[in-house]
Amino acid sequence: MTNLITQPYRRPSDPSQDNYLVTLASEIDIPELLKKYGVENQVDLTEFIAAHPTGKARIWAVHGNAPGLRVWSKITAGDLVVFYGNNEIYAYGEISSKFQWDKNNYIWPSGSDWDYVYSIRNFTEIQPGHRPIYKELRSILGKLDVYSVGIRNLEEA
Repeated sequence: MTNLITQPYRRPSDPSQDNYLVTLASEIDIPELLKKYGVENQVDLTEFIAAHPTGKARIWAVHGNAPGLRVWSKITAGDLVVFYGNNEIYAYGEISSKFQWDKNNYIWPSGSDWDYVYSIRNFTEIQPGHRPIYKELRSILGKLDVYSVGIRNLEEA
């Protein structure tokens, strides 16, 4: 079974507050980051390292709220993820692993408690001028939340 993770994120105009630039625009070294913050022994990276032997990947996270936890429990490697905001779909990829990092307030400049992290391979940013609009995704999948992560079973879509 393959799921589609619908990940809304309205990118801010201030680049210093843009979480996308921190962990999706380029790969980051997760083991090194954990070491930097002294939590390397608190996070199980077994699945992550199996998917990314170099320790580097593009990552994103879901919040520990009810919608985030509902999606987190169903995410598996091989699921697709699509990022959208400001009325357009701007990137997509394939989920390759996930790990839990309790009290993760270190990586992203905006928001807090990004404890449920997933890594992405085959990440593709859609260039401006070629981006589908949000309504096109809604016409295929129905209602999409603009504030919280969602999940759809593609076999049922």
